[in-house]
Amino acid sequence: MVIDEIKMQLRQQLEGPVLEVCLNVVDHLSDISFEQAQRLTFNRLYAWAGDNIEEFNFYAALSVLTSMKNHPLIMYFVFYDQNEDREIAISVKTALCAVKNKEFFDPETGIQIEDFEKKLFPVYKMSRSFTIAAKKR
Repeated sequence: MVIDEIKMQLRQQLEGPVLEVCLNVVDHLSDISFEQAQRLTFNRLYAWAGDNIEEFNFYAALSVLTSMKNHPLIMYFVFYDQNEDREIAISVKTALCAVKNKEFFDPETGIQIEDFEKKLFPVYKMSRSFTIAAKKR
């Protein structure tokens, strides 16, 4: 699938501000390398969304871009380890289980982390399928 086909798929399924955000993000993604797109923050994606976009529409667009067939984005989480001043990638499943169970253990030390919700952050990366599509452009 090439970028134009992804955009056509979006246009067939969406309209209004959510479509605008999706198209803007796809355009920006297609302009960067796979390596540059392995840690895309919420703020960076929001900056790509367009002017005067309501948060609700932005969240809806992120949901589409991470769940559609041939999705351009993959969501994951990072745990910020203050002791080591580094981030550790965490799967969505692990993060959701931690929130549900109200407990999170450092994936490397096994120590339970207090106030872990303040140390888990959602981030995004470009999917491999989107990378392949961008190269066919």
